[in-house]
Amino acid sequence: MDEAAKTALAGKSIIVTRSAAQAVELLKALQNLGAAPILLPLIRILPPDDFSSLDKALRRIGEFDWILFTSQNAVRIIRERAELLGLSFSDERPMPLAAAVGDATASEATSAGFEVVHIASRPVGVALVEDLGPRLNGKSVLLPRSNRANPDVIAALQECGALVTEVVAYRTISEEAQDRDVVSKTMNADAVLFFSPSAVEAFDAVCGARKLAEFAT
Repeated sequence: MDEAAKTALAGKSIIVTRSAAQAVELLKALQNLGAAPILLPLIRILPPDDFSSLDKALRRIGEFDWILFTSQNAVRIIRERAELLGLSFSDERPMPLAAAVGDATASEATSAGFEVVHIASRPVGVALVEDLGPRLNGKSVLLPRSNRANPDVIAALQECGALVTEVVAYRTISEEAQDRDVVSKTMNADAVLFFSPSAVEAFDAVCGARKLAEFAT
């Protein structure tokens, strides 16, 4: 264990805004470092209303040159859906090259059978496009993501000359009902951890539009 990190986090109250199901390992890690994590689940991840577009893309996965993973949720849903459809990415050839926003997402994609050839220089979707640049020109790119994903990635891909197929792999919805005691503790916490823009929006809705700025003072 990193003793410097343990000392720095000892006794610190850290708000974790992930869903309960996704936060277990992170909560344990923070506790092991001496922090006092507080779970404030702000969003839920649900399947898309209609799987038809995703299923169609997965059945012709070999026709794409690239697949860009901008979240672990996209990889997880694709893996689960492929298993349900009886598809095996480990056996499928040819397969698109894969790029991911971070190490954890890359690890998930590799486990699902994809060859990850690039991890973004910054943990945001548009960084993938900026990094790959000319390699995407004229290429067929599959972009599975949330129904609430930022359109900047699409715009960047089109600017690079990529042929983009965007599919909704999952829905992101805000958790409206919150434990008021947890919300109160949030405003006195030492730090808040966010894992998506949707969580930031939900935080504003739950705690107040200008409350987040207080953590920077």
